[in-house]
Amino acid sequence: MEKNFYTIKQLDELKERRDTESLIGCLRDRRRQNRQRAAELLGEIGDPVATDELIKCLKDESTPVVIEAARALGKIGNEKAVEPLIALFKEDRKSINEVASDALGKIGRPAQTKLINLLDKGDEKERYYAVRSLRIIADKNAVMPLTIALRDESHKVRKEAVRALGEIGDPIAIPFLINAFGNHPREVAEALVNIGRDSEENLIEMLGDRRKHVRAFSAWALGELRSQPAIPILTELLYDRSDIVRRASAYALGNIGDARIAPALLTTLGQIWEPAAKALGMLKNMEVIKQLQRLLKSDDPTVREFACWALGETRLKEVIKDIATLLNDSEPSVRRQAVEALRKMPHKEANRHLIKALSNSHAPVRKAAALALGENRVTTAIDELAKLLKDKDKDVRNEAFNALTNIGTKKALKALEDF
Repeated sequence: MEKNFYTIKQLDELKERRDTESLIGCLRDRRRQNRQRAAELLGEIGDPVATDELIKCLKDESTPVVIEAARALGKIGNEKAVEPLIALFKEDRKSINEVASDALGKIGRPAQTKLINLLDKGDEKERYYAVRSLRIIADKNAVMPLTIALRDESHKVRKEAVRALGEIGDPIAIPFLINAFGNHPREVAEALVNIGRDSEENLIEMLGDRRKHVRAFSAWALGELRSQPAIPILTELLYDRSDIVRRASAYALGNIGDARIAPALLTTLGQIWEPAAKALGMLKNMEVIKQLQRLLKSDDPTVREFACWALGETRLKEVIKDIATLLNDSEPSVRRQAVEALRKMPHKEANRHLIKALSNSHAPVRKAAALALGENRVTTAIDELAKLLKDKDKDVRNEAFNALTNIGTKKALKALEDF
């Protein structure tokens, strides 16, 4: 090691002067911090002259130095660094494996052939990181080799190959991804969404698959694609024997946002509340909203709760007054849902109703309102929350204390001190 006595500040000054030669000398400094910083700065300069010395640093005894040297080589992008970086895949330190993979991804096409060769010649770890680098490069020339990697014996390699094909986004990969759907439903669905509308027809076909996870993730993907042609089958799947398929279909229909789905969603009361309520709320259709407002007066508390949930999902100011009427509902679950719906509303009027709910005769409503106001940091609620510090119900007192702490203004903290 050379005895260079640079401070970190002086190293930064060398970078400002683009003094590559002096920084290269610092790669041999006996102090780890200087070697690490010099490698980082050489990467920022991006001068290929530093390539050979940075490659030597890949064998440094210090992990942080190796990491910065690998990053720098990725930024410089010299093809000479490809094989030394690939050699780091054999290291038993994950941080080094990942930074080498990232660096090769940045080098890009010059690294691609050697990475592709690893897909059938490397060990499991080398194959995985090769696929990871190819995902970062995202070049269409890697598509066919990556489709072969979908049949790799390693679950981890296959999963990364799915992600890579999704990020490359070439429709030629669609049939290969469809074949991998059963083993990696979530990743394949995400990849097909990334590829786009070319996947639509295949995804609609997969709604009829015998495997529930394939049906569910196909439904989710079609929702992300806003697929109008999928609406009839997705509507049928609201009555699927599998709960996850019913929920995914409701979510998808809400994303697609066609008011024609409202009647079908309304029939799912008591089965798939959350996704159906969200789907109806996302429609923001006035005819649907009027139906939901009427349902708030239903004799069935389950129906009232569902309608309240759905109206809360609209986030519309026009429905706040209707939701607030349920704060005094005879059913505790409906009252709680009314508070939750108001909490989601980005309107001052909703906060006014929540503040009013702090004096509700039902302790769970007071507690829920305090929680909501604290989470939303509503400063206009401080005085009423302070009163609840003396509430007869211990849970309400605790929630009021937490709410004032969350709000955290001088006035809120003073209320806590005074108490």
